[in-house]
Amino acid sequence: MKKFAQWYAKASGIMRDFVDMLFALTIFYSGFWIQERIYELIESEKYHVIVVETIFVFILSCIFVVIRGIFRRVYEELKDTDIRQRRSFEVAAASMQRIVAERIRETRTPIHEPKAALRDAIASVGCLRNIVKSLYAHLEGEFGEAELLHERMDFEVTFMTLSYVDNKITIPAFGNRSARAPLSMKMRAVNPNIYESTVTAELFKSTKPEIRIVEDTSDPNQQYRELYDGQLDRIKSSVVYPVFDDRNGLLGTLVVHCNRSNFFKRKDEIFWKELLERYAVQLAFEKSRFDLLKSTKLLLEDDWEETMPF
Repeated sequence: MKKFAQWYAKASGIMRDFVDMLFALTIFYSGFWIQERIYELIESEKYHVIVVETIFVFILSCIFVVIRGIFRRVYEELKDTDIRQRRSFEVAAASMQRIVAERIRETRTPIHEPKAALRDAIASVGCLRNIVKSLYAHLEGEFGEAELLHERMDFEVTFMTLSYVDNKITIPAFGNRSARAPLSMKMRAVNPNIYESTVTAELFKSTKPEIRIVEDTSDPNQQYRELYDGQLDRIKSSVVYPVFDDRNGLLGTLVVHCNRSNFFKRKDEIFWKELLERYAVQLAFEKSRFDLLKSTKLLLEDDWEETMPF
């Protein structure tokens, strides 16, 4: 039923009109046949047959109505989903336009401290954080609201990349309801290798990094490892999206967690790719600018750790 509804939704207007015409013709000729059949049975005085066939037609009609109702609900759900997804893309595009506009405005800000000004003119960690926070606000606004408190969805968005200081995975930007840094970052100060067992680490080691959707982190087959005891109590489902440069080099990952199992589903992979790419491409731009700042040595090595934010 769902596959037919998907085909119907994607079909051209002419094809849908043709299907609707066949449906109308079926109803019309079925009614005509039933009328002729009743006249025939009355003339032959087979009243018991009329009763039996009337019951049969009634049951058949009920089945038809139920099937038609199911099809209509499936079709309407598909249309609603499509409309909601398109609206999500528009919200994402508008958010990134605001980020670009803000960066343009910053180019006219008066320069007071040369080191910070040089860094921020090329790359801005504030921009990285605003991109991630924009994605968090997007998800929270669209999916996070609920009538009942215990049904409310909590999201956490992080940008994970390699640190310029120790070349280990770190989180320079995050977004969540509490506006607090991930607990794992506090632990990283003691153990710089804390993220070596994460999906992000696997993507950095992969020859062909691809989006990774973990529908249920508690499923042993998903092989999702928690970084500390109790982490999976709040991370029930996750999607990890690679952030590439123009040569398909992996710059980092855009990671989204939520507290509901099976919220992120592999069957919705196309949607999540389309949505997250709108944020990932802007992250790639800013991260590439940081790489440029590092590679051109515009800052002295002694100044690097002092001026670089991660």
